[in-house]
Amino acid sequence: MSLTSTLQAIADAIRAKTGKTTTMTPAEMPSEIAGIETGRGGVVLSSLKHFFNPGTETGISMAAIVRNRDFAWWCITKTSDDTPPGIDKDSGLPKIALISGTQYDLSYVFGGMISPTSEQGTYDVVLDIPEVTNWQYSFYNNRLARSLAIKCEGGNGSGVRAFSLMSHTETIDLDGAQFSICAHFTTGSDALRAITGLMVNTSGHAAFQNAFLGAAIEKVTFHQNQQPSKCLSPIDLSSTVLTVDGAVALFASLPDVTGQTNYSTYCIITLTGTPAAAGLTAEQLAVATAKGWTVTV
Repeated sequence: MSLTSTLQAIADAIRAKTGKTTTMTPAEMPSEIAGIETGRGGVVLSSLKHFFNPGTETGISMAAIVRNRDFAWWCITKTSDDTPPGIDKDSGLPKIALISGTQYDLSYVFGGMISPTSEQGTYDVVLDIPEVTNWQYSFYNNRLARSLAIKCEGGNGSGVRAFSLMSHTETIDLDGAQFSICAHFTTGSDALRAITGLMVNTSGHAAFQNAFLGAAIEKVTFHQNQQPSKCLSPIDLSSTVLTVDGAVALFASLPDVTGQTNYSTYCIITLTGTPAAAGLTAEQLAVATAKGWTVTV
């Protein structure tokens, strides 16, 4: 898609939302978008950093645009390449085609995003994206998302501080997203209660270093497709408020690492000091140990 046709598509999407039929210049687009009433419904976001086909357009940084408050609720959903821009039926916002099969670097893209006004508040955010090669700091200090649901086709990127300091986010659901490392993954996200569908893909043994430090997490689960050989790392949840129900859900989702190289050395879950530590029964703990995991309470 050329720059001219992209700008035409944006203008068409704005007119579809506002009901206007007049032409507009690129300089007028921010004010037109800022005037769109969005309410407090959900918002769908995708890779804004690589909004244009990578390598085919220059001079416009989508990372800069997304940090402009006028564009904070710009909706980009994954569609086929020939689908014309229109209005997303769930959020009521414009949508632009995203290329399936393309790899995206999301480092720092959604970091620091905040709601422009207290009246608009926070949103239930859905990130629908093809392959991601880098998650580092992708949502660092994001204060826009009340909840975050990620739908990802694949990729395997670093998740260092990907969801750190998200002060308003209560739940993160990961569906298909893979991380080569989750160091300081949710550090300091003190409103975060649950992170589900976690999937790591690494041959190392430090995937979860300080991953949950300072997060008020009650529940953590792995994705059903988690490979046993790719998650041989200690999991320290001692600084969380993991509940008994949360621990039971975690144990049920654990991959069976029995027989993996050095599994008894590295596959250790630390629950010391959590509500779960005092409340788990021997039968509940046995679910994890039967899969090769050592649980420290």
